[in-house]
Amino acid sequence: SSSRMFFSSSSCARTINIRDHSKQSTSPRLRLGDNDAQREQQVDDADVSEGTWGFVSSERPATADDDDDDDNSILQLTQTWRQLPALNPTLEFPTWKVPVATLQFLLQSDVAQAYFATRLDLWEHVATKGRIKLVQNDDDVNDSDDADSNVGTVYKRILVRPDIPPLDELPPEVQQLLQQCNVITNDPTLIAHRLRPADFTAAYVLDHVLPEAVHPTPTSFETIGHVCHLNLRAPHEPYRHVIGQIFLETLPNLRTVIHKVGQVSGPYRTYPYEIVAERQGSDNTSSYANNTSGTTAESTTNSKSTTTDNKHNPKHSSTMVSFSEAGVHLKFDVREVYWSGRLSEERRRLIDQEFQPGEWIADAFCGVGALCLQAALKKQCRITANDWNPAAIEALKHNAQRNKLQDAFLELSCADAYDFLTSLGFAPPNNDKDTSRDPAASSRQRPPHLPHHVVLNFPLDAASFLGALRWWPVGGVGGMRRRKQRRAQNDAPTVVPRVHVYIFAKESSSAPENGLESSSSFEENAVNEIASHLLPALPGEGSGLQTTTSRREELDQNFGCNIKVHNVRNVAPGKVVMCVSFSATERLLRFMQGDF
Repeated sequence: SSSRMFFSSSSCARTINIRDHSKQSTSPRLRLGDNDAQREQQVDDADVSEGTWGFVSSERPATADDDDDDDNSILQLTQTWRQLPALNPTLEFPTWKVPVATLQFLLQSDVAQAYFATRLDLWEHVATKGRIKLVQNDDDVNDSDDADSNVGTVYKRILVRPDIPPLDELPPEVQQLLQQCNVITNDPTLIAHRLRPADFTAAYVLDHVLPEAVHPTPTSFETIGHVCHLNLRAPHEPYRHVIGQIFLETLPNLRTVIHKVGQVSGPYRTYPYEIVAERQGSDNTSSYANNTSGTTAESTTNSKSTTTDNKHNPKHSSTMVSFSEAGVHLKFDVREVYWSGRLSEERRRLIDQEFQPGEWIADAFCGVGALCLQAALKKQCRITANDWNPAAIEALKHNAQRNKLQDAFLELSCADAYDFLTSLGFAPPNNDKDTSRDPAASSRQRPPHLPHHVVLNFPLDAASFLGALRWWPVGGVGGMRRRKQRRAQNDAPTVVPRVHVYIFAKESSSAPENGLESSSSFEENAVNEIASHLLPALPGEGSGLQTTTSRREELDQNFGCNIKVHNVRNVAPGKVVMCVSFSATERLLRFMQGDF
């Protein structure tokens, strides 16, 4: 599996010539200026090995046995891809012996740096742990009796490119520099550097292992702790186990690679997946287990036996992850809850730009509580959180304790989001009790007003829950006696909730006059969808509130909603996730309640 690597004048990774040791010439490197014929002669077995690995497709007509042949070829590739010569090169670097006194001057010279070994384009595809050290020690000390020699001079070795020309072919300014620095360039010593598949980036290995027919190779994946989450396209699915192995080999912090085989669905927003590669043991060994049977793992939230096993053996669960985001430590099982690391930037935006210190945040679809925990940590916010998935709420309870933030949570519930939103307008029974003698109990109560912010992060259907806002009272929250007391004391809270609704927005069905789709069409469609759940069309004429093409102006001018729209991310061509934020003003709530 060992081979020696030489570089063409272009130094491009895709034009690297690979030669077996048995066929090497006596020349230790190619010289700049060698013609194409010479380089083609040195490729020899490279093209043959590509054909062996399935890089060259057959031109014969398809037969009934082709599928079996393809399966066997992929299985063989799964077992042998690590032996590809391109992934196991031995690079041999010539060296310059440089006196220590002139070493720094030479290293900082622009004309010399172009010939250093670190300037090879190949290093762009090699992880930091696999790169070579440019300056290496040299044990030789010049103790010659020659009067012209530098007696007692200590040298260092600078590694230079394998394709460096001889000294007399270097540019005059380089020759002058080397002479000025007393550099010894005719030393025959070669420093060998062996690379393994684990030293390369995943993208480089995928490009060399997967057949050209399925290029471009997968470039998008998400890491959740030690789990790598893939969403492969159809051409890549037959090679999913190879791809999983490559990710484990090149990313040592990973232990499990999963491939999503269905869409996020169900009441708990989970998805079916397949474990395509898994590292065996707690150490980072190179042995892997593959789910070669092709079976998939469904969400196990409703599986009592599986959940129980995970609790008793959390270390044995390949999908139980633990990691940190924005200073908050999170731990959960990716099989049982919904998680998207792509929303980390959106969580940061809400906390930095929307939330204020000490505010009350209500999250109707909290998941494992990343947003809630970060808001409590960074802005000392008080939290009321809800999720219909009991596994998510259980994870949030443990995460709050791990981060010592449990006191920030006023209430955790596992209920329907519509019921949760409705309940925000009704104070708990103990809110009508006199707590003046128990300040601690008073601090744990929900405030006598609506939340400052309500978050509905469920793009698939969050807008349909906005009807619950009509149950929010106008003029305060709590029992009739408490509202009368506040009015008598003239201390009625004036909090106007800011509601943040996440929604999928698609391109408008009608293009503008110039024939180009404008980005505002996404915003208009998102706002119109939100408005349709807040302002149903009124019967009759003359009300001045009939449905319009764009209802943003209607919500802002007639109800003071101060609508703002933020483009969160693209999820598909012509489909984006938008966050529509608006103020739930008293006038809007009265209108939703039928008080026109």
